[in-house]
Amino acid sequence: MQRILLKKICLFCLCSIILLCSCSEVGKTFQNYNQFINYQKENDFLFIGRFGNSWPAEVKEVKIELHHISFTFNGTSHKYTNYDGYKLKVVRLISDNGKENVIVLRSKEKEEIEKEIY
Repeated sequence: MQRILLKKICLFCLCSIILLCSCSEVGKTFQNYNQFINYQKENDFLFIGRFGNSWPAEVKEVKIELHHISFTFNGTSHKYTNYDGYKLKVVRLISDNGKENVIVLRSKEKEEIEKEIY
């Protein structure tokens, strides 16, 4: 029982760290798509999808989840599944002319997640 509680606390701490790191992107402006992607690569994320293409743009929201992620773009729901072990990230940016970009990324490496055996 204590082992399960400890694992839950560790997972909570990991999620909190991820959230804090992702918040540092909010407010950052990218002049173009290549600058954005290079920044993500430097931070161990790889491109998997894009909606919109208007630059320069400022990061307004970052969402990070493990294994799967969902979001809306222009009123349409999107879901990325079957990425077991990977962190997925959705970055929502607004361009200078008010157009929205949403870019979906995944971590370069899989997360080491210990499975509980009962």
